[in-house]
Parts: sequence; structure tokens; C-alpha cells
Amino acid sequence: MFKYIKWELLSLVKKSYKLMIGVAILFLLALVMPLPEEADSWLLYFIYIPFAIAVFTFYFLSFVLGTNKVVDTFRKKTFFLESMIAYSPSKILFAKYLIGIIINVFCVIVATIGTIIAITKLTNVEVLMEVFNAFINIGIGDFMKITITFLVSTVSFTSLVTFVYIVTKCILPNKKGSFILGIIIWWFINYFTSLVFDSIAPTSGILFFNSSTVDFLIFNLISIALIGIYYFVSVKLIEHKLEVYN
Repeated sequence: MFKYIKWELLSLVKKSYKLMIGVAILFLLALVMPLPEEADSWLLYFIYIPFAIAVFTFYFLSFVLGTNKVVDTFRKKTFFLESMIAYSPSKILFAKYLIGIIINVFCVIVATIGTIIAITKLTNVEVLMEVFNAFINIGIGDFMKITITFLVSTVSFTSLVTFVYIVTKCILPNKKGSFILGIIIWWFINYFTSLVFDSIAPTSGILFFNSSTVDFLIFNLISIALIGIYYFVSVKLIEHKLEVYN
């Protein structure tokens, strides 16, 4: 399965390496060029504005790109063709989840690097050190909570979107209205799960500075349980309903 993941990621790198080199050059130029207020107008328009757009884009892609990679499997009707490499649909879908996580985390790392560059360029060294000190003073416990919850939330988002997409393909295969139906299903699931979280772990969330350890554990355990449900039902639907892929 790990060879399959490696093959998928290498394939993605081959398709997008030119874009990533361009982003790396843009980030490097933004780092070494003069401060925005000291730069010529052409630097502002051709370096700093594209740089800012790239940073915000990668934050947005941190949840979208990996999820799209998983869902894209079903759009191209290649899921069961991939099963010819001797992996079951359950293993392939699990591998897709891992690929989605890797892609999303990579996007966050790129966005974080961009943010650090922006802070370095827009503030002096003393302010930058204050930011880092404030981050360090969060404490290892809170940092681990944020990291774990981010990873769980990423997988939860990917698994839910995949599940909703598969359900809509089962109900309305290749028909109009599947997108609207998917949004409705997604909204209802999120609405009821948010009610569960609010009633069981009211202080849970992506940031846990004021939450209790119990709420943090409950939030993540429920999320993991939901991921398992989405994954299990998705696999069953793939095996028994999406015969077009077989």
C-alpha cells in the first residue's frame, strides 16, 4: 500500500513540480527583495501581491487539495481500475485518505513558511521574536492539542466530503442536481454533528487554549468515530452500489 501511496505522490509531483518551483522562487524573491514600502511599484505588483495571494491560497488548499485528490478518483471512474494492482477497495480508499492528509499538511507547511516570510518583511526582528515567544509560551500541551486536532479535522473533512460524494453518485449517477444534493447532505450532517459536539464537549474546537483535556479527548474521539463510520459506509457503497467502477 505504501508503494501505491509513493506512486500517487510521485505522479502528483511530476504534474505540479513546475508550479512548485515557481512558488518557491516567488517566496524567495519576497524574502530577499526590499520591504514593500521601500520597493518600486513593479516589485509590489509582480512580487508582493502575488506572494500574498499565494500564501492565502495555500491556506485555503490545506483542506481542499487533498480532499479533491480523493474525490477525483470517482470523477474519473478509475477506482476499480486501480484495484487491479492487487489492493482491495478498502485499502485503496484508506491510501487515498493518507495521500489527502499528506497533501493538506504540505499546503499548511508552505502557507506557514509564507506567513513567516511576511512577518519577517513587514515587522522588525524584535516584533518577530515576540511572535515566536508568544507561540512558544502556548506550551507543549496546547501545541499538541492543536496539531492533533488539525490532523483529525483534516481527515474528518476529507472522509465526510468523500462519503457525501459517493452517496450522491449512488443516488443520482451522472444526473443534474447531484451537486445541490451533496451540499444538502453535507449541511445536514455537519449541523447534527455540531449539535452533538456542542452538547457533549461545548468548549471543543480547532483552538484549545481555553478547553479542558476531557473536551479535547471527547472531540477527537467522536471525530475519529465519525471518520470510521464514513470510511466503512463509503467502502460498502463502493463495493455494492458503484458498479460502474467495476
